[in-house]
Amino acid sequence: MSVPCESVSTTDAQPVAGNAHATAKRLLTIQEAAAHLNAPATWVSQAARQRKVRSVRLGKHIRFRPEDLEELIAASETPVTVALMPRPRDRRRARL
Repeated sequence: MSVPCESVSTTDAQPVAGNAHATAKRLLTIQEAAAHLNAPATWVSQAARQRKVRSVRLGKHIRFRPEDLEELIAASETPVTVALMPRPRDRRRARL
């Protein structure tokens, strides 16, 4: 009797029964992180080297967790500090 082999797709983050690695989320490369942030890959690479962006180092490879990138986006938001000024109304008489 043969037992079906269970596999994990690299694009899925869904756990598969019997696979301990299936619960781990996918790590993003520098190019994928740059696309996610809509920023140049050189900026992402440099920011990771300078420890401005949280990253995971696997030997010489740098990877990023999607939730860390979302945290970076949330931390980088600039709040509105000045109330919007109403536009001055045109006080000239309307032409008929």
